[in-house]
Amino acid sequence: MNNFTKHFHHYRDENDLNTDPMQDLFADQLSALADALARPVKTGFLSRKPKAVKGLYAWGGVGRGKTMIMDLFFDFLPFKEKRRVHFNIFMLDVHNSITLLRMDGKGKDPIPQIASEIASACRLLCFDEFQVYDIADAMVLSELFKALFNEGVTVVATSNVRPDDLYKDGLQRSRFVPFIGVVKKHMNGVHLDSDRDYRQQALREDGVYFVGSVEPMQSLFEKMALPDLVKPMSLVVGGRDLPIEMAANGCAWISFQELCEKPRAAVDYKTLGEGFHTIFITNIPRMGYDRRNELKRFILLIDTLYDAQKRVVVHAEDTPINLYSGDVHAFEYERTISRLLEMQSEEYLEKTSVHKTGKKES
Repeated sequence: MNNFTKHFHHYRDENDLNTDPMQDLFADQLSALADALARPVKTGFLSRKPKAVKGLYAWGGVGRGKTMIMDLFFDFLPFKEKRRVHFNIFMLDVHNSITLLRMDGKGKDPIPQIASEIASACRLLCFDEFQVYDIADAMVLSELFKALFNEGVTVVATSNVRPDDLYKDGLQRSRFVPFIGVVKKHMNGVHLDSDRDYRQQALREDGVYFVGSVEPMQSLFEKMALPDLVKPMSLVVGGRDLPIEMAANGCAWISFQELCEKPRAAVDYKTLGEGFHTIFITNIPRMGYDRRNELKRFILLIDTLYDAQKRVVVHAEDTPINLYSGDVHAFEYERTISRLLEMQSEEYLEKTSVHKTGKKES
């Protein structure tokens, strides 16, 4: 297998990215992991199950390039038995599987069944935004990850917090603490420590609200997401799809038509915010009374993303104050104007450097 570190350096040079020693360290460790995964699969003593290769847990502040490098690594690996997923989305799938197994009368001990099913399809799991807020997640993680590692699955994860701070101050945290030991046993830690936030720098330089041509926003998206990593994807919300036109490196490109002209609800916008730190919204039109339903959804969208402290980049037909021309919802829309303006401010962008998944980071 070709050396992943060389692959990363080549990619960095081609895209004119800054040299960063902590990113180089992460790339070196992923390169060693790639070599280990390329070796013949070993099985445990008196067991046919493969022995898991020790994975990686990378943590550091927002904009440090963790997701970018992990995604490059994921695409670099030649085998198909791998899965890259946002951690919150993965846990939603797990809870859905638990519910279905119980409905079928097979839920007495569902976790080993779920782990076995996952392991049958992949040797490697790559998690972005590894963070634990929900007590329901906290209560199943230790058993789930023990089962995954026993099945021979290797895990790579990116996070904003070190392992010891996962689920910090959470309910019944003492029951969660053993999971931290599981993580440390099966995953090497790497800390990407720096004050630099490359994404925030791009937002400050280019701005976050564009009127007229969409090309400046496309250029900003390419700086933040990096073209070679961009792929379409879809989030599943309550059994229905929320298609993302382009996604990479924690950035989502999605149209107003998809978000507000279809019957969306707060849960759609909440899930979008949980999946991405920066949302690029295109083709926002001027709206009057004839588009009151779209306006209501737009107000809810901005409220939800603002409350979650998301970075929002907008391409619109007009300035915030001129997007709505009616009277019926003028009072509600005043708040949206205020929030759209605040989201462009230096203070808001600075705030989002410590807010990424809808809740305050440590």
